[in-house]
Amino acid sequence: MTKFAGIASRSVLTFLLAFGITSGAIWAEDLSRYRAFQLGTDLASVAKLTGASDTQIKIVHRRPALIQEITWRPRPLGASSIPESVQEVVFTFYNGDLFHIVVNYDRYETEG
Repeated sequence: MTKFAGIASRSVLTFLLAFGITSGAIWAEDLSRYRAFQLGTDLASVAKLTGASDTQIKIVHRRPALIQEITWRPRPLGASSIPESVQEVVFTFYNGDLFHIVVNYDRYETEG
């Protein structure tokens, strides 16, 4: 292999590697969001979006920080024939701000 061919193959390999990394970053989703919910949102806004009442807000800890949870079970809108694959979503709040989202899916609705 000539010196030129070695340099050319390294350049092509470097280009493909750089292109692969940047194209992955372009298509990556924003992991701080789930549906209409975003980390850092206040409890009142999430409660309004989920339709949760004050009695559905669970206090996990009071001290040293206030930790609260809302459990939401989404339902399909209207007379939809498509079942909802999400069984429940648990939103956890630290001093009133959303900091943790756990989504539990129905295993039968996600098969395949």
